[in-house]
Amino acid sequence: MKKVLPVLLLFSVFAFKLAAQVPSHLGYLLSAPIDTAGWTFSSTVRFDGPGQDEIVLVERANEVGYVFYQQPQQIFFCDSTVVEFEVKIEGASNGGSDGFAFWVLSSKSNNYAASPGLGIPTNSTGHVFLADMFDNDNNSNNPILGSRYFNNQNYTEGSTVGQLPGNTDQLNSPITTGVWLPVRLVYTWAGGTVNNVQLTATVGGGLWTGTAFATLASMNTYFGISASNGAANFSKLSIRNLSVKPHALPPETLIPILCTDQTPLPYVFPNGGNPVWYDDMFDNTPSVVAPTIDVTTADTNDVYVASRVITSTGICYGPRMRLRTIVHQSPLIDFDFTKAEGCGADTIDFKNLSQDADIYFWDFGDGTDTSVFETNHIFAGAGEYNVVLRGQNDFCTDSMVQKIKLENPFTVSFDISADSICQNGRVTFNNTSAVSDKNGIPTYWKWDFGTADWDTVIAKNPPAKWYYEPGSYEVKLTVTNGLPCTDSFSRIVRVDPYPSVNFTRIDTVICQGDAISFKGTVQTEGLDNLTWTFSDGTPNITNMTEFNKSFDIPGVYDVNLTAMYRICHDSTFSRKVVVRTVPNINLPKDTVLCYLGQGFEVGDAINATNPAAKYLWSTGDTGSAITIKHHGTYKATVTIDGCSGSDEITVSKDCYINIPNAFSPDGDGLNDYFFPRNMSEQSIREFKMQIYNRYGQVVFETTNAEGRGWDGRLNGVEQPFGVYVYTIEVTFTNGANESYSGNVTLLR
Repeated sequence: MKKVLPVLLLFSVFAFKLAAQVPSHLGYLLSAPIDTAGWTFSSTVRFDGPGQDEIVLVERANEVGYVFYQQPQQIFFCDSTVVEFEVKIEGASNGGSDGFAFWVLSSKSNNYAASPGLGIPTNSTGHVFLADMFDNDNNSNNPILGSRYFNNQNYTEGSTVGQLPGNTDQLNSPITTGVWLPVRLVYTWAGGTVNNVQLTATVGGGLWTGTAFATLASMNTYFGISASNGAANFSKLSIRNLSVKPHALPPETLIPILCTDQTPLPYVFPNGGNPVWYDDMFDNTPSVVAPTIDVTTADTNDVYVASRVITSTGICYGPRMRLRTIVHQSPLIDFDFTKAEGCGADTIDFKNLSQDADIYFWDFGDGTDTSVFETNHIFAGAGEYNVVLRGQNDFCTDSMVQKIKLENPFTVSFDISADSICQNGRVTFNNTSAVSDKNGIPTYWKWDFGTADWDTVIAKNPPAKWYYEPGSYEVKLTVTNGLPCTDSFSRIVRVDPYPSVNFTRIDTVICQGDAISFKGTVQTEGLDNLTWTFSDGTPNITNMTEFNKSFDIPGVYDVNLTAMYRICHDSTFSRKVVVRTVPNINLPKDTVLCYLGQGFEVGDAINATNPAAKYLWSTGDTGSAITIKHHGTYKATVTIDGCSGSDEITVSKDCYINIPNAFSPDGDGLNDYFFPRNMSEQSIREFKMQIYNRYGQVVFETTNAEGRGWDGRLNGVEQPFGVYVYTIEVTFTNGANESYSGNVTLLR
């Protein structure tokens, strides 16, 4: 079995446990929660506070309260002793309580002095530190903080009884009420003698700090703290966290958790120190070397530790403290396994053979784990796996690792040279399967190329496959070994059709400026882009199969259609377009012609000599020129090589009837009448003129072609200023008829 060190990811185990601080007969400690063992309390005392960690000494009038350690103890070692506690005064009446005192007495009575005696035992012998807060002797010297040594004596306010040289009482400001004030007393002496003790006291974190002298008559002393209330002056006075610590205290020690079959761990001293070791309480030969605990078997071992203090007069050894070290039984971790081959995923059954563990944790080395006692596990594939079993009881851990090698791969896979090809292309195959023969039976390999039921190959590595028809083909490899296990793997091969591109145009020859229609025919499967290009320099047209395009400049132009495919090669189809020139024809400017006047000839001076030119006039004539004798619009079209150009001329009537557009019948001899004048060479045979006002009423009518015309009157009445409408019908002597109509303005 191969063991590994207990480095656990799942379990949380502390390497050390904190030993008891100091036994009560050495540390003399009252703290939360309060341990009352070995202590005596007065009947007035009660416990208060959120954790019952406050000791109320007095709170009523005429009351004495105290707490002291009930057996005299040797508390002075080496060079000093430290006393610490907190005090709080509440609900003060008429100045508050008398005060409190801490005392260290070699002898004491069972009577405790009332006000103003501060609850100090009567007829005491020993040292007292006192805080006298109420002024009983009317000397205005309170509060008093002082140091006294009594030899079968009592404290009296205003008396100097018990004062030693340098121990003058000190006058101080009133102690703050309602808050916890820390008190710290340090007794220091030289050479271990109790007759030369220096006291350093601090109250309220600096409210009063002083140094005095005391005589301690015995190494075995009673110690305690007391308080009192008077009849008219009383308050609630509480203390908490009282400790009396002789130096040197046993060092704070962290005891290691020890487990069998594992490397022993050392003791640890978080606060430093200079520890010495003993085999038992009565051993007089200290050792500076910590003992080594035998961890071969589970057992309980006691050792003793003390502090060593080097003073000016030599070496002092503090009180001893027993350390009980337990060697716990480590778990004995062991497991076995059996393997069942599967189809690419073997199952391993694990048997837990461990002892002395309560919690187990399996790590299978493949990223999975479990915390059951026994299990089986399916490994996804072949390979080597480091399987770790870890176990834990209340104190100790152990683990074991075994390497499991799985050699039964069954993974079917293959690669192909391309998953998309062009029609008439080929694909090659690379078998990447991980499959082994089993039970002496060769592995069976079957390839199906997706083309037909009969198109299969029985081989591990098939030949290349040609695909002659477009489409989507599933290539499938099916494998069976001798267990038997069967699995398959597929890949899709896409075969794009061979590229095809063509286009038609309605005309191959067009005239300049005419549009021609194009229609493309392409293979759209696998098509990425379709582009038309033109050699006339006009912009390309993309992704359109039908459109119209005009050519403005004569010439012969290439039109190309290019199809670009994702797999197959690009393909281009080209045709030419002939653009012929449109012939130019330019007839004379528009003119006028008198009715039946002398005619004139109009013709094409540009193309008349071109034998390929063919003409068609609006009169039906087909020559290059015609003679015009009448007014009207005449159009000529010339056609050369199938392209035609046209022009026209307008001949207006003139020299027939001169019709004014306004007249002013004011008798000045100018334009007094409205009447047309004959400008034609022909004589008028018939004539009729009518004039209408804006209401359609005939205001003038005549058939006399030689008359004077309308004078602007109707029935002798002058007609108003405005626009009037006329109609004129004329028949000439040659029989021709003319009609005229229009507007004339009558001016006044």
